[in-house]
Amino acid sequence: MLIVAVVALAAIATCTLHLLPHRSRISDAQLCSQATAFAKRMRDFEHERWAQHDRSIDQFRAMMGKAKTKEEQERIRKQSNDELNSFLSTYASDFDNRFRTEAKRLRSELLKRLPSREQSKLRAGEVFFDGPLVGAYPVFRLASLLDDLAKKICPSSHS
Repeated sequence: MLIVAVVALAAIATCTLHLLPHRSRISDAQLCSQATAFAKRMRDFEHERWAQHDRSIDQFRAMMGKAKTKEEQERIRKQSNDELNSFLSTYASDFDNRFRTEAKRLRSELLKRLPSREQSKLRAGEVFFDGPLVGAYPVFRLASLLDDLAKKICPSSHS
């Protein structure tokens, strides 16, 4: 009978723990530091990728300037469009593989540490973390959103 009671209490405690909001064991300062460093890595990724793409565009412009016929210009334009499509696909895939999961985890953890009233106001930003990369410099925007959340949690470390 005692064993049954102990097992029942352990089961209730386990179920109750799952109902409590999860909070990682790291301090606010550590979390803010992680988020800020990760946001910097995201910005570096975006800067590197777009600089690489800009160099490619410069090459296509130079080729276009040397093109002698309409057919040659059309071929170069098609190559340029193909390169852009490949770039965008690789860019999105690399972001998803290298950054998206951790960005979502950090955002979630930062949100959990805000008062619930403020959490609900900031939930709308989830679409940026879950959806496709759209707009001008979308990774910069996501990095800025992480930084903004970290500033709300640790305002003194971001002055």
